[in-house]
Amino acid sequence: MSLIEVKGLKKNFGKLQVLKNVDFEVNQGDVVAVIGSSGSGKSTMLRCLIHLETVDGGTILVDGQPLVKDGKYPENSKIKKITSNMGMVFQQFNLFPHMTVKDNLIMPAQSVQKMTKDAALNRAKMLLQKVGMGEKLEEHPNNLSGGQQQRVAIARALMMNPQIMLFDEPTSALDPELTGEVLATMKQLASEHMTMVVVTHEMSFARDVATKVIFMDDGVILEEGSPEEIFSNPKNQRTRDFLKTVLR
Repeated sequence: MSLIEVKGLKKNFGKLQVLKNVDFEVNQGDVVAVIGSSGSGKSTMLRCLIHLETVDGGTILVDGQPLVKDGKYPENSKIKKITSNMGMVFQQFNLFPHMTVKDNLIMPAQSVQKMTKDAALNRAKMLLQKVGMGEKLEEHPNNLSGGQQQRVAIARALMMNPQIMLFDEPTSALDPELTGEVLATMKQLASEHMTMVVVTHEMSFARDVATKVIFMDDGVILEEGSPEEIFSNPKNQRTRDFLKTVLR
């Protein structure tokens, strides 16, 4: 069964139709890379999956449970329960600058998941080691590089033990030399079969790590397939034109 199933997704901002009948599925263990030009609807679609944007039509099922069905949402308690299975990493790191790395991680786990302080601290230490940031427990975010902050943000999202990780252009705010360390962390998660949906402009990640690539343009999915199919033999002329531009 699909872990995420999206049917007929529509989203408008005023008169602008940003998503137009978007359909796709994500199976457990998939790494789905969503590519396309700026303004094609990629980030909006991702935000709809975790209820940071409300939709104007369509259905989103997460592990079989309707986050929204035919444009209608269930009560808030159900929405919270469904979205708690997902973690999200943003372009900007969204860490609290006045808190240490440790407190950035343990505070949400204590307040949302009601973890004890000891349990949260142990999990925070384990996850920071996992992302190569174990020695930065007591640092403040402003003392870290952008790549280090983004790895802390990934660890924070993993604190909730999500089934699904969503990434919205996680390297776009980073200098090129810092991008590699964040991509390495994401590759590690992929190797551990974490289900991931990644909006990205990093074509090497899409080609080498993704199990499925989705190409969006003007609010619709024009093409989807394996990295081999999309990068070596795209069927749609718009996909071919886009890849010619970004793969120069």
